[in-house]
Amino acid sequence: MASAYELLSIAVPKPLAPKFGITSYLCPNLWENPWCPTSPGMAGYMFVGLGEEIHKFVKPEVHELFVGVARTNYRLMGRYRAHRVEPLTVEEWLTLSEKVRSKYCETTQRKARDSRSVESINAAYERGELRAPCVKLTCLDFKEDLYKTLKAQKMRQKNTNSSSSQHSIKQELPNARSSQKRRRIEDTMYIDSDSGSS
Repeated sequence: MASAYELLSIAVPKPLAPKFGITSYLCPNLWENPWCPTSPGMAGYMFVGLGEEIHKFVKPEVHELFVGVARTNYRLMGRYRAHRVEPLTVEEWLTLSEKVRSKYCETTQRKARDSRSVESINAAYERGELRAPCVKLTCLDFKEDLYKTLKAQKMRQKNTNSSSSQHSIKQELPNARSSQKRRRIEDTMYIDSDSGSS
């Protein structure tokens, strides 16, 4: 949400971008965008479009997608088409955890320059007066060679920095994803599950 589509330098080391033809990429995270893909090839959604971001993704855009599974751990999902779809309904809004809704209300307050309290903004979302903007993420392909290169770099970094603590991806993922997932996820493409491990 705050910087949900920000291009982060931590995702792809700059020398690799030209080598793999990467001109742009998105780095949403699961703690603010719990409907993002969690495995390469999965379709998903991110909540982007407040304030000046309202003009982003109106026309479909193509970007490499890295999803944050921990504060400094982003996982390659593939090359994705991102385009704006209908905002969340009240029912969909209510399936989000209280923590995600509260954070989004803070983001609304800041990006939309809304003078109301976070609680008042949340009440407006619950009544349907406000609707969270939504961007659909559809996988187009997955660069296996990029994945292998990033994995090799991570292994080298891990070996040279063995004193740093490593967290399991499972520990960093949200406890549960909504069983009432957006009804419009219809095109999921599965890629070898090993491709998504880091």
